Amino acid sequence: RQSSENKYIRVGATVTVGSSVLSEIMKRLNEAYPVLDSHVFIGNTHEIEARILNGELDIGLVEGKISNDKIESLAAMDDYMVIVCGRNHRFFGREAIKIDELRGENFIFRENGSGTRAQAEELLNKYNIPFKSSWECSNIESIKQAVVDGHGISAISERLVHKECAEGLMWACNVDGHPMQRNFSLVAIKNKIFTDVLSSFQEIVYAYAENERAKRHIDSHTHLITLS
Repeated sequence: RQSSENKYIRVGATVTVGSSVLSEIMKRLNEAYPVLDSHVFIGNTHEIEARILNGELDIGLVEGKISNDKIESLAAMDDYMVIVCGRNHRFFGREAIKIDELRGENFIFRENGSGTRAQAEELLNKYNIPFKSSWECSNIESIKQAVVDGHGISAISERLVHKECAEGLMWACNVDGHPMQRNFSLVAIKNKIFTDVLSSFQEIVYAYAENERAKRHIDSHTHLITLS
């Protein structure tokens, strides 16, 4: 898929997005535009927002909420957060926990400005759950290692912990009655004129998301059949 346009795109993505889906999305975009000149920036939602406003990025895919009304935000992809703990934690092996059981827990959080952290704190504060922020870091691997080593628990996208959970190093559970479903959103300055490349990026994100939804539905259906 080619055009006479300048094949250039500047993409921003938050850390969860950048650690899980962006590489495949950019790979598909490069297949459509083999001579594409691209620049990718990975940061937190606040940083992506600032760079879009400053004209440093054309488009972003973020997990957090955008506050500036000069930026348009469109829900694009489903994501599910879980509570994760190490092998020696009392939550290990449990499918779900009660919200009150999070009282006083040591949390290993992302840095301020992170959409993941903001959503976790919003849930805890809504129910007046006291908690400790024992670790704070912007690196996903550091967060996971701290959880595995028993330094605390974390709230994280389930897509980031499949490997550790499959290996028995970590356990993921839900909060009973409080599903932590959210969206990754496409964000760009309002009234931005979309080039062919930008439109293709958007189409690829939507196609990726639809494929994920279909796979999740099939996996869920298969699981139900297995249990019946």
